[in-house]
Amino acid sequence: MKIRVIPTRILFKRAFWAMVMPRRIFSGVNEHERINYFLVIPLIASWWYFFGHLHLRCMNNVWVWKAWPPEMTRGVLVTFMMNSLMNWLLLVCLFWCVARIFKRRATLPQLEVAAFYLWFVWALMPFVDMLHLLNFPKYTFVLRVFKNRPTFFYAHAGWLLLPFMIGELFFICKNLIGFKKTSSVRDNLLNIGLALFLILFGRATLVSLGDFLISGILNLNWGWGYWNVAIGMSAIGLFVCSVFWVLLFMRQVHALRGIE
Repeated sequence: MKIRVIPTRILFKRAFWAMVMPRRIFSGVNEHERINYFLVIPLIASWWYFFGHLHLRCMNNVWVWKAWPPEMTRGVLVTFMMNSLMNWLLLVCLFWCVARIFKRRATLPQLEVAAFYLWFVWALMPFVDMLHLLNFPKYTFVLRVFKNRPTFFYAHAGWLLLPFMIGELFFICKNLIGFKKTSSVRDNLLNIGLALFLILFGRATLVSLGDFLISGILNLNWGWGYWNVAIGMSAIGLFVCSVFWVLLFMRQVHALRGIE
């Protein structure tokens, strides 16, 4: 059966309602529907280039182009742009791996749609960060693994959306990638645990690993600037995720041709 493209307006409408009614939305993710690659992928990449201004304004109380040198501003925003697309691709690849571990038969188009719904919550974080303009508290954590290059972690207002992400992840696990799609207490508890593991693995491990590696490279004192290293690390991560996604896409195309 031919895979239909989800109209962009309907895709964003479903992404919003997935935050409020995740059970209904994720149970309706159809294997015969997919996102519009030519519109959604550029949108995902460009979203944080523009909304990164808002996030940094809320976190630093000043517009970046007024406080930072031009090369630093470009480095920050280009890194945000690459990380935005990489996060979506990484979610798709991670969902595919988990689905194969639990022998679930979710298709690549289903996982791409589910990853977009989850990415949409993350993309709304700059709007929630506007609470900092009203003196909402933010916290900084410092990890000193390298003596001269501490790694910083920021807890900001956008984290208030984490419960929505965990709720969506639970129903993604239940309906698409995790333990059996049943209503038993055991399976629900296992899927809750899997959702919490994925959110911690994604935020505390993968994101923190990137910061950790950047600090490690800078600690070698090779003379590279922070944002040059950050752009390089983001480009490598984006390339690896893109190659994995392309392989999955070609596999999906081959499977569909076999069915025909």
